[in-house]
Amino acid sequence: MAAVVARARLLLLLSRMYDSGAGREELNLTLGLLCRELALDGMTLALSPKGDSTDPGGWHYFDAGRCYRNQGEFGRLLAEREPLGTEGCYPFGRSIRGFVLPRGQEAGGGVLVVQGGQGLPEWLAMLRQLAEQLALWQLHYWSLHRLREQNRCLRYWINATERPQLLLCGEYCLVEANRAAHRLLDGELGVRLDANGQLQVCLGEPAGLGRWRSLALLAGGLTEDHLRLVLDTGQGALVMHVMPLRNHRQHWLLTLKDPDYQPNVDADSLGCLFELTRTEKELLILLGKGCSSREIASYRCVSRETVRSTLKSIFQKTGCHRQSDLLLLMQAMS
Repeated sequence: MAAVVARARLLLLLSRMYDSGAGREELNLTLGLLCRELALDGMTLALSPKGDSTDPGGWHYFDAGRCYRNQGEFGRLLAEREPLGTEGCYPFGRSIRGFVLPRGQEAGGGVLVVQGGQGLPEWLAMLRQLAEQLALWQLHYWSLHRLREQNRCLRYWINATERPQLLLCGEYCLVEANRAAHRLLDGELGVRLDANGQLQVCLGEPAGLGRWRSLALLAGGLTEDHLRLVLDTGQGALVMHVMPLRNHRQHWLLTLKDPDYQPNVDADSLGCLFELTRTEKELLILLGKGCSSREIASYRCVSRETVRSTLKSIFQKTGCHRQSDLLLLMQAMS
């Protein structure tokens, strides 16, 4: 009965890991409570991001009590040892045990190190259960960490540019707008918010003859394709690009641009929003310069099939179905 109660208390503490989000202080505090529950002198959780787990430079560490951070040993252990359920725990030293967290689709695995404790079979079984639950939790952690980084980059990028840009969510309600966009909203120059906080746009001729329309109705359930509108600001025309963010459910990015502006592809912003690799960003830059697949293959000294494969990967990440859609996205993000 006591063992059942102890496991229930352990799972209750583990649930705090999900409530803590990705904040380091909250997670360290929860590890401290786990240490107390398991009568440990210290605990170290080392998580490897997706990719090269043998390089501990990009690992994330969380500690409670006495910490143990042998980065080289962690990398070798994760690379050479089998995950949980095969060899159990590994001795790092006197009263120091380690458990390997297996890799996942979105995580590179990790190592859980505990110091002290009883060493009894029931106690070791609880440690294995803890390691198994942390192996599942790391997927949640990296997913949340990635979303926070994307949000940080998106908000920075919106406010760093001088062109009007807005971020909408739900029923096309405003989340973020930079100074240039606020000037348009305040003066109702082509864009405004209705009484419900939803965005309305004033379409230029010939599509709307200068009439205000709800963006939600114009988008008509927009999910993947990008929408391009010409707005009448009363001081000239602006082109609005409406783009759904594939990695942010029910969020849309709006950019307003002078139609006479010559675009210059912002590959870094595209790479951050859609998690593009360096090769994929280089391909976008070449496409933006008007290079064909044959010219890109020749310039990068690769086969045309490699270029097609890279382009297919970009389509999947951005939600584009055709190269024309991709070019429209690049123009909006220029």
